[in-house]
Amino acid sequence: MKRLTEAIRADIMMMRLFDSEMATLMTQQLSELIQRAEDLSESEQLKLIAHLVGKIRSSRSSLGAQTLEDLPEKTDTSSSIQSILQLARDFTKDLSEEGLARLPHDGALEHDHYIYGTPKQYS
Repeated sequence: MKRLTEAIRADIMMMRLFDSEMATLMTQQLSELIQRAEDLSESEQLKLIAHLVGKIRSSRSSLGAQTLEDLPEKTDTSSSIQSILQLARDFTKDLSEEGLARLPHDGALEHDHYIYGTPKQYS
């Protein structure tokens, strides 16, 4: 029964990505079905699990994700920021003080010039 519950929870996670309202309704229905399934004999539970696994696999393949591992993982923003800062340090570590002074202090200062071709404002 634990496998069935885990498979259903994994499927619910997939559904929540696509439609949270539908997932809420499905969660309620699946909770009721789990309660009913717990009253079945062990052999009937195994048959039910096999049937549901087939259904889950077909629904996942129609959604384009074979497993939960196919879903993007949440990224750790602090390590991303740190790596960006490290990248900037690596680019500038060999520059002299004079070279650093010539770099723009605000990279977005002239973005209109570079994106839209307007005349530079601060040169």
